[in-house]
Amino acid sequence: MHKISIQKDLPQISKSLASTVPLLDEYLDDYIEALDPDNGIEESYHPKHDKLFTWRAMRLMSRNHLTMFGLVTKNSGDFEEIVRKIWVEEKGIEIPRAEKVEVEEELEDGLEEEDHLMEDGEKKEDTMDIEDKEDKDDRIEKDKDSAETVKEEEKDDTEKSAEKAKDKDEAKSAVDNKEDKDNTTKSVDKEESEDTKHVKEEGKE
Repeated sequence: MHKISIQKDLPQISKSLASTVPLLDEYLDDYIEALDPDNGIEESYHPKHDKLFTWRAMRLMSRNHLTMFGLVTKNSGDFEEIVRKIWVEEKGIEIPRAEKVEVEEELEDGLEEEDHLMEDGEKKEDTMDIEDKEDKDDRIEKDKDSAETVKEEEKDDTEKSAEKAKDKDEAKSAVDNKEDKDNTTKSVDKEESEDTKHVKEEGKE
């Protein structure tokens, strides 16, 4: 088993480990390239979106530039301003920024897109209002038709009831008239019978 001597081996091991740590300049090459708008690197491919890359970069910067960490963007954690300051102070190189015109155009595009979204939202609301009104009108028409149908049915029932009552009264009247006629006929027949009987009796006498 190989034994490590703290006095003899540790300094050499430390040097070996230090040599494996990348230099900040080399490690940030891709980041610097993405910052330059002339390179045309799309935002989605920017190294700042790689969490492992940003964590290692900040560890490297913390060795000699810890006092600059106040420049880190609070919301996104981006350290672009630290890198720009290091390059200016230590290399005398100012990394190009996107022109103000391009930024303004992006803002205008964003505002136009927001306006379109608002217009679409208003159109959808207007369409929904129209549809709601049409649905309401349809319901009112249906309710109106239903009410008229009920009224017609009630009217038909009333007329049928009246006709039935009329037929019943007429039938009863016909029966009464027949009974009266029968009674009259019976009365006449009775009187004729009595008259005939009386004549016979007078003839016998």
